[in-house]
Amino acid sequence: MNRLDISVPNLPIILEWIQKSDTEKVKWIKLGKAMYTRGKDEIIGFNNEEYQINLENHKKRYDEKINKLNNSIKTERDIREDLIKNHNLKLNSLQNQIEKQTKIHYEKKLSFLEASVLKKNSIINQKDDKLNSIMSNQYQEMQNKLDKKEAMWLDRLREKEAHYEKRLDAERKRTEKQLLREENSTLIGIDGENLCEQQLNLLCPTASVECTTGKPHRGDFVLELDDTILMIENKNYTKNVPKIEITKFYDDIKNNSDFHGGILCSQKSGICAKQDYAFEIIDTKPVMMLYNTAKSPEKIKLAIDLLKAYIKNESISLDNKETLDLLKSFSPTLRKSYTRIDKLINTFSKGIKSEVLKTQAITNEIFSTLKIKR
Repeated sequence: MNRLDISVPNLPIILEWIQKSDTEKVKWIKLGKAMYTRGKDEIIGFNNEEYQINLENHKKRYDEKINKLNNSIKTERDIREDLIKNHNLKLNSLQNQIEKQTKIHYEKKLSFLEASVLKKNSIINQKDDKLNSIMSNQYQEMQNKLDKKEAMWLDRLREKEAHYEKRLDAERKRTEKQLLREENSTLIGIDGENLCEQQLNLLCPTASVECTTGKPHRGDFVLELDDTILMIENKNYTKNVPKIEITKFYDDIKNNSDFHGGILCSQKSGICAKQDYAFEIIDTKPVMMLYNTAKSPEKIKLAIDLLKAYIKNESISLDNKETLDLLKSFSPTLRKSYTRIDKLINTFSKGIKSEVLKTQAITNEIFSTLKIKR
């Protein structure tokens, strides 16, 4: 925008105008000019009579138009109010009609539903009565069957009771006879000793078997075979041999210098805290623990062979961990083999022979592995 340098009076309004922006300054000037021109015309009109008359006429016509418009507006307002009133009346009437029709409709529907519910309730009650009757009949029938079954089982129970009473009576008589014998511990010991002595003589026909039952701290038998002397301790317990008997066995081995080793046999049970075929060294002497020798006397023969082989082969050192581990590895196999033998004795003789051969092969393998001379 091009600018002009002019001088203006030093008035407050001029100072205020100068502080405005260029756009606002222009607006001030245009507005001032327009107001000045209009005001000038008004001043001229005040001094002109014709102008005043025209102005009055214009004012009258303007007032008339305003009155007509006000009247028209009033008329329109009245019409509008009448229309609103009529509309509200029609709306209320229509609403009442809808409410009445809706009420009538739903009253009919509700009546229909109530009738339907009553009918269905009647059907349900009939079915409930029928179901209760069926259930009652079924329950009664089931109860009758249960009563019959209970009576049948009671009859069977009585028959069984009578049968087992007879068997119990027979067993009681047999047990009483057995108890009379078992009450005498001396007879029990004699029975076990006699059996063990028979087993030793049958298993080792070339050995010297001495019964040392009456000699303190000498075990039950002393077996001498090829310059090898073994103490045989025989137990005929129905329960496992207790620790106190094991300690006595150890003491007898230690206190008899002529014994090269020993075997603790339990004819009808196990041995407390010891494995079957357990192999130990007591005061440099080898000993073995055997279970259930009454049913498996061949276990005694196997133990005698193992102890005899160890005693004759002084080069074997059980301090060697590899040797001990090797012997331990064969022990479970031997136990399993003889367990299978026991099971097969009552069924298949061919199977027994096969398992005996396997057991002998394992024994030979032990001797061969340890380089033992037989």
